[in-house]
Amino acid sequence: MHIRYDILNAADIALGEGQSVLDYWDRTRGNAFAPAWSRQFRLTDLPYHIVPGMTVVDRIDGGQNFFYRFWGTNHVSMKGFEMTGKTVDQSPNKDIQRIATRQFETVIQRRLPTVFLYTIDYPRRHRPSEFVLRLPLSDDGVTVNRIATFQDLTSPSARWELVLNSLMPDRPCGGDRP
Repeated sequence: MHIRYDILNAADIALGEGQSVLDYWDRTRGNAFAPAWSRQFRLTDLPYHIVPGMTVVDRIDGGQNFFYRFWGTNHVSMKGFEMTGKTVDQSPNKDIQRIATRQFETVIQRRLPTVFLYTIDYPRRHRPSEFVLRLPLSDDGVTVNRIATFQDLTSPSARWELVLNSLMPDRPCGGDRP
């Protein structure tokens, strides 16, 4: 299986559960290009069922690395590892490190809500729902210093197992889920 992704504006795709995250992000930013973490954008203000699909990273070392401030429980159960309190380069998989870093860099450059739509080569796929919504956060109103991410890992129409099994065939929960 070959995995790739396209970069889209958030308005160019039906976001399902992610729409409430984008709407909240948009409300909290006011006239700024992005809201500030904690002062404006707070996970506790999101619907409770959304939070397990969220992650938040801090940009550190001048953007050379990213620190996971929050790694939702759906990520732990689906991916089989915890990243809260760790940096991207501590991820157990080099491909995931590379993909995440490139996507974070893209959000920093674009300064916009960005969707990364995964394309999976398998037959009869007609409604892609394997996407990641990444949202810039800015404490100073100028610099993207954090990124909030929503990924619907529990959607019945998504095939995240195929993506994750391809990237991490030996993960603790790989292949055991229905």
